[in-house]
Amino acid sequence: MKKILLALLTSLVCCLCMAGCGGDGGDTEPAADAGEKTEKVQATTIVGDWECVDMTLSDSGQEMNKEDLEELYSVDISEMAAMTAAEDGTGEFTFMDISGPITWTESDGGYDIIQDGQDEDAAPMHGELKDGALVITMESSYTSDGAEMKSSIVITFESKGE
Repeated sequence: MKKILLALLTSLVCCLCMAGCGGDGGDTEPAADAGEKTEKVQATTIVGDWECVDMTLSDSGQEMNKEDLEELYSVDISEMAAMTAAEDGTGEFTFMDISGPITWTESDGGYDIIQDGQDEDAAPMHGELKDGALVITMESSYTSDGAEMKSSIVITFESKGE
């Protein structure tokens, strides 16, 4: 009887392992109709429309991830930030329902993005293309109770195409 139970348990474990290893591991998403698969847009330039897919906020040693931010603001991460970049080095950046024009330039293998009206002393946002996604980092420092504090926001965008 023990051998039969051991054989059944072994078979069950093997079935579960095989089910967990299924799929082709490709970068495809199900299409909206007919079960067809479409490939994600692999961006090679900043030009185009970008949708937020991930965000982290670090401030004074505290960190908030995508799920924390969605819960805090009761909004899906895709609605927190968006960007459009034109070939002429201009565009628009939206963050938390505040939109404004930007200018961007290529710099050190990445992109410097400056919001119009931004303080001259403020550091520009820096963007990099990583695995077809655009990752923008905004860093700042401020003084609180006499101590220098640092904060950063890292936003990952997925291309929606041009």
